[in-house]
Amino acid sequence: MHKANPTSLILSAAMLLEWLAARHQRPEFEQAAKAIEAAIDASLKDPATRTADLGGKLGTQAFGKQVAGLIG
Repeated sequence: MHKANPTSLILSAAMLLEWLAARHQRPEFEQAAKAIEAAIDASLKDPATRTADLGGKLGTQAFGKQVAGLIG
């Protein structure tokens, strides 16, 4: 349990925000997408904050909390 890597799901949400930003001319959505992408990048850069499938020790929920904490 809690072994799935949620990175692709989280980045899918960022992609949706990018599309919404372009479609509705909402720059704040683009900023949110960039914040999500930066949080993912920072989390994956540090082995201590990676999921187990990438050599880290975090499970699904812990990784999600890590990423959310970096966003805001």
